[in-house]
Amino acid sequence: MNPLELLRQKETEDHETLDKTVVEILQHLLKENAELKEKVKYLEDKAKYLEHKTVLSKN
Repeated sequence: MNPLELLRQKETEDHETLDKTVVEILQHLLKENAELKEKVKYLEDKAKYLEHKTVLSKN
């Protein structure tokens, strides 16, 4: 291979590696996002429960 072909091959490999890294990062962020949504849902439900409990105790 001539130097130009080697350079192109290296760039292609670098892009493939970068693409894989970006995909891994995105997958990790999606997982974290899902976990945070679950925590928010739990806290919202807990807040509703405590609000309801407070209203009942006032009556």
